[in-house]
Amino acid sequence: MATINITVQSLLNTAVYNSYAVDNAGTIGELKASIEATTDCSVDWFDLVFNESVLATAPTIVSYGIVEGSRLRTHNKIDRLATKELRQNAKLDLAALDRAASGNDRSTYDITQLPDTYNGNVSGADDNPNTGGLVTGRPWTFSGESSYALSGADNVNEGSGLTFSFSISNASNGTYYWTIETNAGDFATTSGSFTVAGNAGTFTVTPTADSITEGSETFTVAVRSGSTSGSILVSTSAVPATINDTSLTPPPETIAEIFTGETTSGVVTVLETQFEASDGTNFIPSNPADGDTFTQWTDANSGTHNANAIGGATTRASYESDNASLQNSLSVVRFDGVNDGLSINPYPGLVSKAGITVFALVKTAQETGSVNNLDPRVFSTNVSNGLALYYNSASNLWTVAASTGVGASTTTNDHTKFNIHTLVYDGSLTGNANRLKYRHNGVQNTLTFTGTVGATTSASITTMYLGNANGANYWKGDMAEYLLFTRTLTTQEIQSVESYLTNKWGL
Repeated sequence: MATINITVQSLLNTAVYNSYAVDNAGTIGELKASIEATTDCSVDWFDLVFNESVLATAPTIVSYGIVEGSRLRTHNKIDRLATKELRQNAKLDLAALDRAASGNDRSTYDITQLPDTYNGNVSGADDNPNTGGLVTGRPWTFSGESSYALSGADNVNEGSGLTFSFSISNASNGTYYWTIETNAGDFATTSGSFTVAGNAGTFTVTPTADSITEGSETFTVAVRSGSTSGSILVSTSAVPATINDTSLTPPPETIAEIFTGETTSGVVTVLETQFEASDGTNFIPSNPADGDTFTQWTDANSGTHNANAIGGATTRASYESDNASLQNSLSVVRFDGVNDGLSINPYPGLVSKAGITVFALVKTAQETGSVNNLDPRVFSTNVSNGLALYYNSASNLWTVAASTGVGASTTTNDHTKFNIHTLVYDGSLTGNANRLKYRHNGVQNTLTFTGTVGATTSASITTMYLGNANGANYWKGDMAEYLLFTRTLTTQEIQSVESYLTNKWGL
């Protein structure tokens, strides 16, 4: 027989009734009977609760995990007359003793953090702030005040990772969360989680390496508890880090500068269409007056794929050149969201394509709900979701579509300024997230998909619509420039076009 020593102790006080050397092969029932025969205790509670039905099966002491030095808590006759409130407190007090004895730094408790407390024998009588249930680690607290520290380098180049060190004192190890608090638009990934072990952990943030010359910028990062929207524990707001702009090369002034190898006699062959609002000669009638409507917006690249008004004289987009409407002193085209719309038909460059890249520089007006209760389309094809950019008027989130697959972004409509929307379609890849991508002002978004993005665009596409979807879903806002390329551009080419738009239109 193997003999182990255990202690029998009252539940409601720390008095030790007896110490026993017991056979660990003996049964719980035998141990219970022995204790009750020599004390005024009723043995009905241990670290693992057991009842009479369990005792009847005569499990051995060792099967219950009772080992050398175990402390058995009991109810004596007085204990059994105590209220539920006293018993609850007593159990926590004894657990605190065990924690302190084992060196656990969470050896004090806050009873209000339990999902239910007692007032006498009445359940839930206390004003308990923890109404959402028991959170991991509660009700145990640290004896000292929690503190948090966050440190990292004071600057980082675009495209390079900056690692932050996070440390804790009198706080729990485990999962913590970081978020970019300022200038989040300079990051493709703006939040994440990391693990703290041994009171320390690290995480890395990486500003996007774009081709836009914008100078040095600062950003603030914070560490939060619980989730990326939880309470901020510490941040770098007092000493924000600097993003060093590595895109200091003068941006291109024309599209031809970017695609020198695909340009013939001034026409960029891979550029299917370019609608550019700043030059009045790109319209019919030519050089319209401020606020005048037009019948055609001509293709500034090749002049072969022109956009024509879909309605009569009173349902046409207008040319806006007054000071209040200008963007960087350049004129724009305005759609009223009621019945203005343009169409390019035929549009053979969209048929059965494995790759397309579209850029739309627009400022979308703030909807009132009475103007559009559908999904206003900045551009769309005659084939439903064959190629489209629109925003959901309920969620106010931008959405892109290609080859019948639809991807909802996390970007809301900013009606205060012009924004660059970039749709990148590559049917040669596998999976929705690889085939269809959306960039907002040079930062790629994570999309939530509906349907499947196909390997090629539809063979039934005949028409591209601007500001509408085949005479419906009218869009309200200003368009400065629209470019459609008949292949998937490289990352560098995409960034260069975005840089061209940013520089030209003073974004």
